[in-house]
Amino acid sequence: CKEARAPTMSMTLFVNVNLGASGGGTRREPIKVTPMMKLSDAVDGMLAKIGRQAPQGYEITLKRKPVDATLPVRFSGLQNRDTLDLELKSEAASTSQRAAPQRKEKPTTTAATATRRPPPQQEQAMTRPAPPGPSPSDLPADRDLIVFHEDLLASGQSLGSRSEDLGDDFYDFTAQDFARIQQKRQELARQEESRTLQTRAMRERERRQRAEEMPPVRVRVVLPDRWCLQCIFKATETVSGVYSYVASLVDCPSFVLFTTPPKCVLDRTSRDTLYDAGLVPAVKLHFGFKGTPSGGQIWKQGVVDKFSVHSPDQVEGHGRRAKVGVSVATAKDQEAVPVKTQAASAEDKGKAKKAGVPKWLKLGK
Repeated sequence: CKEARAPTMSMTLFVNVNLGASGGGTRREPIKVTPMMKLSDAVDGMLAKIGRQAPQGYEITLKRKPVDATLPVRFSGLQNRDTLDLELKSEAASTSQRAAPQRKEKPTTTAATATRRPPPQQEQAMTRPAPPGPSPSDLPADRDLIVFHEDLLASGQSLGSRSEDLGDDFYDFTAQDFARIQQKRQELARQEESRTLQTRAMRERERRQRAEEMPPVRVRVVLPDRWCLQCIFKATETVSGVYSYVASLVDCPSFVLFTTPPKCVLDRTSRDTLYDAGLVPAVKLHFGFKGTPSGGQIWKQGVVDKFSVHSPDQVEGHGRRAKVGVSVATAKDQEAVPVKTQAASAEDKGKAKKAGVPKWLKLGK
């Protein structure tokens, strides 16, 4: 008896043959292929059927992706009723030549044009000396600015460590310390519980109120030569405002301010407040720049001479007066709030008693 063979499954593919302008444009031809049949054999048979030859070969693409015609169909990734694009090599070369734009040669610059001198007015401006730097009277005098060297702080810390001698009982954990920690935990728990019942607008208003009640922020900027500038900002002022103020004191147009560790560069155009950026109650920023500052020095003329201090006590006491003034004003405001609240509540109770009986209700005598 004869063995029964399994039927061979065949596929139908469609080929768009680009015949060119002389050949009538594009022609769509179907081809029958089997899984183990080479695609090139089927294409060659189709070209012979329509009377076309490809002595220089051809290119086959599927959705603009090249297809290897030397592989069997089952390994080429083709599926039934796929549409292929076929372009003869000679036609492809002519098409690419027609599509390529003609490049115009740029005229070469001669030595005369390369060595051309600038006009007389521009040459005078180039040889004109640079204008002098700002005088000390033109420098910003607000924000309680001071300038000092980091060695000044090191000397002050060494003197303070010698004068202060804490006893062993200072490090004992007492009942007052435990009560203070417990009270702090209870306050944090109450704040967390109340925060879950607040809307987004309420949380934003509370955050803005806390920022306004913050004492002035001491901003210290350390330069690469270990000179420092220290000034006072409000917690509601922006990071870009700090950049603008530092730029008015240094002669370096391209610089960055960053905190460390870890290194975090502040955005020059940021509209975040110092409170939102986490730069409260005090912050130490580092000054970085690329290249060489104009004039060979970072400071503008007269800054160090006008604002420098030479005592560690002046640095430590910087900005304390402003803090005391803010705290006193805040305490006065907090004392005045309950009085107004009690008066308002008493007035509301009187109104509630008067409005106990509605006007439309008429009682008989």
